[in-house]
Amino acid sequence: MGLKMRTNLFVCSVAVLISACGENGGTTAPVENVSFSADVQPIFTANCTSLGCHIAPNSQLGMELNLGQAYTNIVGVQAVQATMPRVTPGQSSASYLYQKVIDAQVAAGGSGHRMPPEPRTALDSDELETIRVWIEEGALNN
Repeated sequence: MGLKMRTNLFVCSVAVLISACGENGGTTAPVENVSFSADVQPIFTANCTSLGCHIAPNSQLGMELNLGQAYTNIVGVQAVQATMPRVTPGQSSASYLYQKVIDAQVAAGGSGHRMPPEPRTALDSDELETIRVWIEEGALNN
């Protein structure tokens, strides 16, 4: 194989790799190995407790999401508005907390509004994916 052919093959290979990585060059890795304390709790702190909604002593529906309380208040705990737990380890589709943040609570047999409620901004896609993956990975207290 000649030098020109090898060069063309190399250039084509690089082009294929770049296009396979997506628009951002593959810098965004899929979410995996999510930590409750490092990844999920900061989402709760920034979006759920900062205005006093899910923090003691006036936590909405008895669901405290403040640091040190959130995990024991959601994993395996029955939801107030639905006939499913707030978080079912390994099953985001059977976790009412996840249904609330993706605005699917009514379809899941629950009620109320998306969390956080308007006029607050909905969680972004990265935050939603972090919560979903944490639940799917077993909702570990890590």
